[in-house]
Amino acid sequence: MSAQRAASPLRDSFNKVLGAYAEVDGVRGAVLFSADGFELAAYGVDADLRARLAAIASSLAALGVAITAEAGLHDFERAIFETGDGTILIMRVGTDQSMSLVVVADKRISVGRALWTAQHCCTALNRVAGH
Repeated sequence: MSAQRAASPLRDSFNKVLGAYAEVDGVRGAVLFSADGFELAAYGVDADLRARLAAIASSLAALGVAITAEAGLHDFERAIFETGDGTILIMRVGTDQSMSLVVVADKRISVGRALWTAQHCCTALNRVAGH
């Protein structure tokens, strides 16, 4: 996926997958973003915050790649930030590292359930992308 926004039919398909989060209690929102930090699709996040989350999460994912490489590990998959009120997950979508997902969840959902749900979402997004 390039820095350009996803084409409308593809964007609509991505949004439909993210819309499934409406049924997951505790997930406040999610943003699918490109490796260069551009928002491709979103659920439950206002327009101003989407762009900021995509840019920041892209930088954090790049740091994840760098630190895992420095530690002699490969194939960065996810980062988890836990707070007193919830969790933020950043997960790669597929193996080509062209897209990632940032999920904002409150404390009503356990970290394990949030990870499980996000992984299934990433699998569906990867399928939609044709990878």
